[in-house]
Amino acid sequence: MKTDVPFEPYSPFLQNYFCIIEKYRVAFVVISKNAVTTLKNIAIYAKLGGVPEYENLTHEYIGYTPANGFLIPISEMPAYEAKHGKHLKFAVWRDPMERLVSVYRCFVLQQARRNYFLYLGLYKDNSFERFMQFVEFELQKVDPLYQDEHIRRQSDYYSPEDVDYIVPVEKLDQFLEEHGLPTLEEKSNESFLPFKLENEEYIKQIKEWYKLDYEIKSNY
Repeated sequence: MKTDVPFEPYSPFLQNYFCIIEKYRVAFVVISKNAVTTLKNIAIYAKLGGVPEYENLTHEYIGYTPANGFLIPISEMPAYEAKHGKHLKFAVWRDPMERLVSVYRCFVLQQARRNYFLYLGLYKDNSFERFMQFVEFELQKVDPLYQDEHIRRQSDYYSPEDVDYIVPVEKLDQFLEEHGLPTLEEKSNESFLPFKLENEEYIKQIKEWYKLDYEIKSNY
């Protein structure tokens, strides 16, 4: 069979979405490792009055496409608001170094299940050197939407003009309370394994890779 339409494989990674908390007319950018489980639980709680018992159930309930009614592609939010009215839109900012170390501790050292990491041998060789090679491999992909969403730069999820507020993660509870949203007991699986990044070469490299993230300016 011949066709003139080129084959474009679909990215297996999470795309760039807002998650809607319709009860409060609020939408947040879904950025992996930026308090996203907490925010998803708030969205579920606002709709159902309760939250899933396990973190994986939270992600499964929200889903990875707009099919479950929570997710709206970033590019489609203006059309959504034209139909449903203005929403308060925000993104959470987290220090890229802290975010990356959290990915390493959770998925590599603690080995929270992620098939992609398993297939690439990150559980077998869990050194930070190997992890840095993986990060470089991901960031070299030309299209950010084909990068693992835990490694993708925050600046590649959204543009500042897409949101009303950019909120530092340490001020998130204050922001939620100020705007009348519920704050819930943390249910995400934080790593309990000790690790502190002290290698100056790695620190320098991460700061260079994530330079654009460090240039994001909070307005809250």
